[in-house]
Amino acid sequence: MKAVKPHICFWISALIICSLGLFTHSDKQANHAFNVHDTYYVISYFDLAFLFSIILLFIGLIYYLHFKFNIALIRTLSKIHLFGTIGVFIILIFDFLYFKIKAPNPNFPLFDNMSSQIPTYGLCILIFSILQVIFALNSIYSAISYIINKNNS
Repeated sequence: MKAVKPHICFWISALIICSLGLFTHSDKQANHAFNVHDTYYVISYFDLAFLFSIILLFIGLIYYLHFKFNIALIRTLSKIHLFGTIGVFIILIFDFLYFKIKAPNPNFPLFDNMSSQIPTYGLCILIFSILQVIFALNSIYSAISYIINKNNS
C-alpha cells in the first residue's frame, strides 16, 4: 500500500474541520467564550473551524512545496508533526463537543464554568506550538541541506 502524503492528510483534515464548522454556521448561538483576565472573547464555532482550516491548509501547502521541489524532510519529525497536529485538533473538537453536550447542574447554575476547559486549551496550545517549532526546524534544516547538496554536485 502506498503511503499517504502529509500534505494530503492536512488538506483532508482542513476540509473535514471546515465542513464541521459549516454545520454550526446556521446556529447563531453556536459560539465559544474565552475568559482572559476578566475579559470575554466570543468567537463562533464557524469562525474557529475556518481559522483551524486555514492553518491546516497552510501547513499542507508547505509540505506540498517540499514534495514538489524534492526536498526530503526528516521522516520521524514529519510523522511526529503530522500525528501531533491533527491529534491536537481532534482533541479540541471533542473538547468543544463534550462541553457543549455536557448538561449543567440545575441546582447550581454556573454562567462561567471554564475551569475544566482552560487546562485542556492551554495544553493543546502548548503542544501545538512545540509541534510547529519542530516543523519549522525540520523544514529549514531540510531546505538548507538541499541547497548545500545541490551546490556541491
